[in-house]
Amino acid sequence: PNPSFKVSLTTPETTHRPDACGFQIKFEASCYRKSLGRVLINLARWVRGAKAYGPDMTGYRQYAINHEVGHALGNQHVGCGGNDQPAPVMMQQSFGVSDDYVSMLNDIPGGDKGKVPKDGRICKTNSWPNPTPQ
Repeated sequence: PNPSFKVSLTTPETTHRPDACGFQIKFEASCYRKSLGRVLINLARWVRGAKAYGPDMTGYRQYAINHEVGHALGNQHVGCGGNDQPAPVMMQQSFGVSDDYVSMLNDIPGGDKGKVPKDGRICKTNSWPNPTPQ
C-alpha cells in the first residue's frame, strides 16, 4: 500500500533535471532520489545499454535495476574487487568496469569523488548482488 520507493522508466530530459539525477557527468545515467522516493531508470540507457555490456541488453537492464535499487536500500558505489572478477553490482558499470575510468569520471564536480580508487583493476560485467550460488 505505501511502498518505500517506486521504480520508473524515465526520459533523459527527466533524469537530467537537477531535482532528479542531474547531469554533472555528461553520460546518460540512472539514479535513486530519496526526496522523490523513486528509482529513475534512464530510457536512453534502457534502449542502448552500456558499452561494457556489449549486446547483452538483458544483463545490462538487470544490472541497472539492481544497482539503483541497491542505492534505495542504502548501498554506496564501490570499485572492482580484483582483476577479472565479477564487478560488484554497486560498481558504476554503466560507465565501465575499469576502476581507473570510473574514478576519473567521479572526480568531475558533482561526481562521487573518492568512492572508487584509481588502482588499475578491471572487472567483468555482473548484473547481480550475489553472482555465485551459495
